[in-house]
Amino acid sequence: KLEKVMRRSTKRPVSTSIGAATPRALSLCCVDLAIAILAKQKRVENRTRAIPSYAKHSWIALHVSCGRRPMVKWSRAHVKKNWSVKKASGSPWSHWTPTTGWSLKNQALPNSSIVGFVRLGDSHPLSAREKKKNPWAVGPHCWEIKDAVPLVPPIPGISGQTGLWSIDVMNPKLKRSDRMRLINSFHRVQAGER
Repeated sequence: KLEKVMRRSTKRPVSTSIGAATPRALSLCCVDLAIAILAKQKRVENRTRAIPSYAKHSWIALHVSCGRRPMVKWSRAHVKKNWSVKKASGSPWSHWTPTTGWSLKNQALPNSSIVGFVRLGDSHPLSAREKKKNPWAVGPHCWEIKDAVPLVPPIPGISGQTGLWSIDVMNPKLKRSDRMRLINSFHRVQAGER
C-alpha cells in the first residue's frame, strides 16, 4: 500500500493541512555530486529513464541521501576526476576539494538533506558523441540541468528515495518551520529571486 502511495505521490503535488505542498525532490547518492551540480560544473544528471513529462522545464529540490550506497565510492572518484578548480573559482566551492572513499566526516554539506534546487530541462539518451565530449554524462539517460541554486543552510533530516518523489509523503513529520522555509525558498527560486 505504501509503495502505491509513493508511486502516486510523484505524479502530482500532495495537499496538506498546513498550506501548499512542498516541491518534488531528486536524490543524489553523495554530497560530492550535489556540489558538482551546485557549482554548475555537472550540467546533466544520469538516470535510467527519461524525465517524466510533468517535471520537464521545472524546478525541483535537490536532496543528498544518507550516503551509504555502493555507488558513493564510484561517484566520489568520478567527481574528483572531473572537478575543475578553474571553473570553481569565484564560487562558494572555490576552496572545496573532492573526496574519495566512504568516509562521511568533514563533508561540505550534510547527508539526508535538501541542499538546493535545480531547474530541469529535457532529457535524452546518452549518445556516443556526448559521452566523449562531456565527462559528466554517463547515461543511460541524461537529464539536462539548466540552473542550480543552493539552499543555505540546508534542511537536514530529510528521508528520500530514488527518482522524483514528494517531500511531504516521505517526511510527514517534517518540522513546520523547516517545511515553511523550504516552501518559501522554493517559491523565491521559481520567481527568480536568489
